Amino acid sequence: MSVSDIPQEWRDILADIQQSAPGAVIAGGALRDLRNDRPVKDLDIFIPKREWSTHSLFIHHSLERRGFHLLTNYRIHYGLMEEVQSLEFISRDKHCVPLNIIIDPAEKLDTEWIHRFDFGASMISFDGKVLHVTERFLRDCALKRFTYFRNKGVEDIERSRHRAHRIGKKYPGWHFIFPAEEEGFY
Repeated sequence: MSVSDIPQEWRDILADIQQSAPGAVIAGGALRDLRNDRPVKDLDIFIPKREWSTHSLFIHHSLERRGFHLLTNYRIHYGLMEEVQSLEFISRDKHCVPLNIIIDPAEKLDTEWIHRFDFGASMISFDGKVLHVTERFLRDCALKRFTYFRNKGVEDIERSRHRAHRIGKKYPGWHFIFPAEEEGFY
């Protein structure tokens, strides 16, 4: 997969957001599904909290100009992060997938940051110029599996198992690997 495979609309949305929040990235499931020719459920754009705090109104306005409107605003536990704010936007264009803006407490959303995602097959991001792909992502995709890589406790494992059940419907034949506690991942 290359940058040119990412839909121009996604790149344009990210570019608009990056005018105010240059650290914003597309990451996770949408890129994974695109790479593996699966239907994309939604597009997650992560924004560093400090950039959101300063420029949230401009970002809202730029999304409204693109035809998106806010559907929900809620707090979630997202992986290894503390509770984060997530805003779901939908478009008037019926062909456009819903957009999730996830406000991340990290200062920088780089390759190290995406290692905090639960499954190797989700460890991919796009910063507007470069597609960042981890070895875990490549390995999971090559072996048609989702390997759990975090040590966050039973609640996180259960949340990831629930996600695995949902994701598994799109990925028949792929395996989910939840390493045993003694292997140091769980």
